[in-house]
Amino acid sequence: MRQRLLVIALVLAIATFGSVLEGPRIFSSASDTRDRHQPPVEPSPGQRAADVARTDAAIWIHRWVAANADVACDPVMCLTLVAHGTTWERLQRLSTSATDPLGADVVVATMTLRAQWGSRLPKVYAPAVLASFGKGNAEVDVRVVGNGPAYLRALRSDVAARKLAGTALLHNPEISAKGLAARQLATGQVDSRLLTNLAALARWACPLTVLSFGGRGPRSTAGMPLLSADITPLTGGPGLRMESAHSEDVIAREVHRIDLFLNTQITPLRPASFAPARGAMGRLTVQVDFTAPAQFGVFDGTPVETNPISSP
Repeated sequence: MRQRLLVIALVLAIATFGSVLEGPRIFSSASDTRDRHQPPVEPSPGQRAADVARTDAAIWIHRWVAANADVACDPVMCLTLVAHGTTWERLQRLSTSATDPLGADVVVATMTLRAQWGSRLPKVYAPAVLASFGKGNAEVDVRVVGNGPAYLRALRSDVAARKLAGTALLHNPEISAKGLAARQLATGQVDSRLLTNLAALARWACPLTVLSFGGRGPRSTAGMPLLSADITPLTGGPGLRMESAHSEDVIAREVHRIDLFLNTQITPLRPASFAPARGAMGRLTVQVDFTAPAQFGVFDGTPVETNPISSP
């Protein structure tokens, strides 16, 4: 009997040891290797296009949207914005239950938000496009949040005021602008804060040559202004003696005067950035940048609030 019990115990021990050996085979290194060698799921062309559009929009926002502007976005777009330099504190994360983007200055309209709000997004909450990237379902629009009809009326009035101010600058003997830059001034395409600074610089700092304007987002709403100017002292102008007009020292001194003047400006006329640079053929210039959203009513000294909207 004792021998029989010993045999039974030995059989049970062997069976238990065998199960221990067999169990790990389910999670063996061979199985793990097979899992790791499974080809990754490739994103569809539509997903790749959406990723590219979100990235382009995030880069543009980091470069051109004011650092104190709050940005509304869906969760995926918010992550992309943070990955490209926008801080979490500035983001208003919109869930599927969000009824509007109110409280933000800018909303990043992806397919998710367009499907969520439909025509109310452009007609009520965010009437104007600052920049647009991608096409079709992948399209990402950077929009200004504001009262639709009121915002568009203010934009049209601002364009009209910009035309008058730009034309006046073209008749100012201390400012030189030719070709495309001159046409952009005459047609009211230049931001009113930039126009005001150019007029003041020419009067108080030194005569100027406007080399170019830029900074407007791709596929933006008609009337959205150019936010940036590349300027340089007007060589041979009323403020520079002809015999020293091409002197690097003289130009450097005038560029320094431009920098000092811009440094004294206060909101809303203080540029977001301004810095000396080397332009074409090594020419010393100053790039002056403002950021979006633009402010209206600058010329009459009472900037208009561009987001005066309450939930309907």
